[in-house]
Amino acid sequence: MLGCQNKDINYFSYLSLGETISLPDTLPNIKQIVSYIIESEIISIKTIDSMKGLSIEGQCLSGKKIILQVKLKQKLLYVGDVPEKTIHTFQNEYYKSATIAIPSIIKGSDPEKLIENKYLQTNIELEDYKVKKIDCRTIFNSAIMYIYTTLIPTHELCYCVYRNKSSSNIFISFENGLSIKQLTFSSNNKNIKPLWSPDGSKIAFLSNENNKSDYYLLYVYYLKNSTVKRITDISEFDCIYGFNWSSDGRHIVFSGSKNEQKDIYIVDINILEYTQLTFGTGNVNSFFPKCSHNSNRIAFLENISGITNLCIMNMNGLDLMRLTLPGHIHSFNWDVSEKNIVCIIDNDGKSDEILVVNTMNGEFHSLKIPQKIINIKKACYSPCNNYISFIGSDFVKEDIFIYDIKTLTTSNLTKNPRNAKISDLIWKTDSSDLYYAANTLQYFNIHSISIDGKNKHQITNTICTNIKLNYRPRIV
Repeated sequence: MLGCQNKDINYFSYLSLGETISLPDTLPNIKQIVSYIIESEIISIKTIDSMKGLSIEGQCLSGKKIILQVKLKQKLLYVGDVPEKTIHTFQNEYYKSATIAIPSIIKGSDPEKLIENKYLQTNIELEDYKVKKIDCRTIFNSAIMYIYTTLIPTHELCYCVYRNKSSSNIFISFENGLSIKQLTFSSNNKNIKPLWSPDGSKIAFLSNENNKSDYYLLYVYYLKNSTVKRITDISEFDCIYGFNWSSDGRHIVFSGSKNEQKDIYIVDINILEYTQLTFGTGNVNSFFPKCSHNSNRIAFLENISGITNLCIMNMNGLDLMRLTLPGHIHSFNWDVSEKNIVCIIDNDGKSDEILVVNTMNGEFHSLKIPQKIINIKKACYSPCNNYISFIGSDFVKEDIFIYDIKTLTTSNLTKNPRNAKISDLIWKTDSSDLYYAANTLQYFNIHSISIDGKNKHQITNTICTNIKLNYRPRIV
């Protein structure tokens, strides 16, 4: 079939063919062409680094190209210029090279890995052709081949669903909400806080046993073979409160308690070897660690006699630095550059405040947000570092707000109805959309919304009492 029939094209180019073909001496002269068939097959694919910039044709080159080797088969049927006027066939094969310009990163992933794992597939179609008889021994043929890539859907959303107060389980799905797969199957305990590993091959989560809220342990789910591995043991820790992956995907930094003392640890999930990073005593507790994007440093909360502050240290627990003055920090997140951290301050009954803290010198400034926003939660940077999103409440409803770092303006994306609650939000890796869990229709469901607020969709249909979600950082 001629022409492009695929509606999910990601990147494409054209291969133009044209040649003059002479018949071999063993075949009779051409009286009339009956048909001409050309078949194509991609026999090899690889990616290369290329220049960046804008081509003369207006094509944006981002530094990566797909190089393809294409095998072409031609078959000509014609009536021979002989008394019997018999049908004769001429066939030949030849090879061509083609390129497709692609982004250096696709959905947070290296294109070479996507191709290797068959998530990025390349196809070739015949768009148009023409064959013409030049003389009784020669023809001219031309063809336009359309070469394009398609990105195969994969599980990108991971979330825990609370059916009731005593149990919750973990699911994954495509970003459009389809192809839902349940990973845990518990009826009397909670599986919570799912978090993709940096390479997208594993999911860490917390789980309790027999619905004991103070008995959460750390587990890792391996997607490749659908197995679960317990990382912490009750003989070592009373409870795990928060955790975060290091960028190598092999270590997890977590806050664990021993004899009611909370400290930060790092564990190698392959050999289950722990290293303690903080050493609190008495009224000093450390919890909720988060690694910077390149895992050079760890930010965490330190509570001294009821006052919570934001601190950072290196991956060995050294070079400790307290970033905020005495206050009440209740959540924070790194930016991609690792220079800043956005955090939320509880101002003792007054409106919550969002601070941006410079991790190099400890300087900070407050974001100017609408005064009607009283309570704030889940402030985080977009992957492109141009925006800060957060959930804001005016006591009537909760909405998602976007703070534009360049224009210093805040906009309400969701504009939810009265009494709406939002339990969680997460950015898509290309910063084009956000995913969030809201109960706008009584039960909690997952929704997506574009950065301009124009495209808003509900992508699940459940009867959940709560949902916590996470987006896959990349695919390998």
